[in-house]
Amino acid sequence: TVMGEDMLFAGHAAAPSALPKWITQLSKTKYFAGREFDSAKLQLKDKQLVFELRTSEGEDTR
Repeated sequence: TVMGEDMLFAGHAAAPSALPKWITQLSKTKYFAGREFDSAKLQLKDKQLVFELRTSEGEDTR
């Protein structure tokens, strides 16, 4: 979700090691180079990594 300059990425990964690899690849793109996430929520649920990454401390949209 993109709301102006604020972004929210939420999802799950079957292999927890996939998330840092995805973030690394994302940071190599022109749009995301140099950007930082302000908050990260990680939870292991049913053997999957559930994550939420935000660029600002906005309200939860769920």
